[in-house]
Amino acid sequence: MISVVKIAFMACMWLISSIVLCGFSRGAIACNFLGLHDDKTAKLWRAFVPYSHYDGVRKWPYPNSDADSAAARLERLAGRPQFICGEKDQVEETRRYLGQHASKANLTFASTGFRNHNDAWILRPSKTRQQLLEWLKTNTTSKPAGHKMPADR
Repeated sequence: MISVVKIAFMACMWLISSIVLCGFSRGAIACNFLGLHDDKTAKLWRAFVPYSHYDGVRKWPYPNSDADSAAARLERLAGRPQFICGEKDQVEETRRYLGQHASKANLTFASTGFRNHNDAWILRPSKTRQQLLEWLKTNTTSKPAGHKMPADR
């Protein structure tokens, strides 16, 4: 017989494994720099939404911010998706970088269509906001292939 405690535990593990790590600007860099820091941390996230900047595209004044270190972190994606968006041409810079370092990763790219470096775009009706909402629905409603949930480990 399955106990109520076990059912509650299994439900919590399902919820934990549905967390999407999102970040804006420096937080977008943190999606990979911190979110993919090591194998244990990387397994916590279902998907990622970095907006405006991306780990490894340019070197920042802190250790391991170079392209090679970032590429090593990208390997920890393990097939999980990223919705990468940014203002103006910023997304194309990231696409070029990832074409060299993660060409087989599960990546979606979108420009917000806005030029301002702020997070207000998500509050405005737009094609990219609708695309993100559909992407989130697709990538959080079923168990991802090849990704073990914490309860499966």
